[in-house]
Amino acid sequence: MTFLSAWKCLLPVLLFAAPARAQTFSCADADAEEQRSQTLREEGHDLDAVRVLEQVVGCERTPRRVGRLGLAEAAAGMWVPAETHLAESLRASDPWVRRVRRDLAAQLARVREHVGNLEVIVNAPGGELRIGGAAAATLPMREPLRVPSGALTYEVVAPGFVREVRRVEITPGVDALTRENLALTPEPVTPPPAPPPPSSVPP
Repeated sequence: MTFLSAWKCLLPVLLFAAPARAQTFSCADADAEEQRSQTLREEGHDLDAVRVLEQVVGCERTPRRVGRLGLAEAAAGMWVPAETHLAESLRASDPWVRRVRRDLAAQLARVREHVGNLEVIVNAPGGELRIGGAAAATLPMREPLRVPSGALTYEVVAPGFVREVRRVEITPGVDALTRENLALTPEPVTPPPAPPPPSSVPP
């Protein structure tokens, strides 16, 4: 096989193996990207639409964009952020919101069937509540935390105490409250090292 024929065989492999260049986002394209997010949703790519709308909202936080983000999050099963964004959009006095208020309210009601309240009370101030490995609240909590309903695993870490991991069943509803009272175990105190024995060498 000649060098030229070998190169012709290898070229398609190199082209397809080359990593795709990451698409850059500019706020100058925010309106077009917002429309693209709606196309993504029509095609069933709700999670991709969420990622696009998060960037769009970061450019300018309008009631329409926040509402569309909440709708996409609801379709993707991202219940807690969907509740936050749908409620925020519904509070606005905006022509788009007035036009689709019924749909937004219906989606918010559906989302709230999947979200409940969690309150964790511990004997260790200055601790942290973590869900999925990420910080969710500082302790003591100022107010209950909105979390997905159903089985939930969380952990509590606090200086000087043993880390506690718990699994709890969250009841859905705006007023439903799951309260946990924890008594964390103090970390064992390591005694200081014993002093060295006295020297037996005579003076």
